[in-house]
Amino acid sequence: MNGRFSPEAFGFGVFLATVGGVFLLSNLGLVEAIPLLKKIWPGFLVVWGIAEIAASRASHGGSGGER
Repeated sequence: MNGRFSPEAFGFGVFLATVGGVFLLSNLGLVEAIPLLKKIWPGFLVVWGIAEIAASRASHGGSGGER
């Protein structure tokens, strides 16, 4: 590990944690996994986009404007 923020790793981690949580709740009988995943999958794109923006701003000194 190089200590730098990786949007890909962050997004994949959030994805795995969410899917694992949904299947855990499904096994406990609290939710139905497939319909819930169909509803929340766009959230993965939002998290990935935010992570990409954060990484871009961090690599450019946080100015967000000029490169």
